[in-house]
Amino acid sequence: MNLQKTGKIILSIAIALSAIVSTIVDLLPGDAGHVHNPHWSGHAVFHDVVMFLFLDAMCLLTLWLLWRKSAEPLLAAKIGMLVVLAFWTPFYYITTLFPNASLAAANEGTPEYAHELEHVTLGTIAGLPVYINVCIGTFLIILSISGYFLFKKGYRDTTSTQN
Repeated sequence: MNLQKTGKIILSIAIALSAIVSTIVDLLPGDAGHVHNPHWSGHAVFHDVVMFLFLDAMCLLTLWLLWRKSAEPLLAAKIGMLVVLAFWTPFYYITTLFPNASLAAANEGTPEYAHELEHVTLGTIAGLPVYINVCIGTFLIILSISGYFLFKKGYRDTTSTQN
């Protein structure tokens, strides 16, 4: 298999997993997820559902762009990588922009919070919690960037040998 096809497959996996993981987590039952969490207001659930349905649609559109015949396949690969980055990179700075936001899908301020926090973190590094969702996002960011650059190298190798 050539680098271009390998990169396309890796990028496709990152795009598809971004939609699948987000949707599954949002739809987990009870307090474990978002949509069915009794502590969430109806309007917060509305925004969450809009967000994951939009992400799912963007990922499907991006996969279509990536796999269709195109005069600009490199642009489609770049868009695929950017969709993954646009979704996952805010996990690094959202709590700085909006201090009342939380990376933990746990009910802060309740007696169960410490127990629930154990389920959404992998422990701490230098006293800071390591959130599972941030680890997943980091993996998918690395996967999408790797896929894009493999695709780009394979595309350039293919086009340079044709000239």
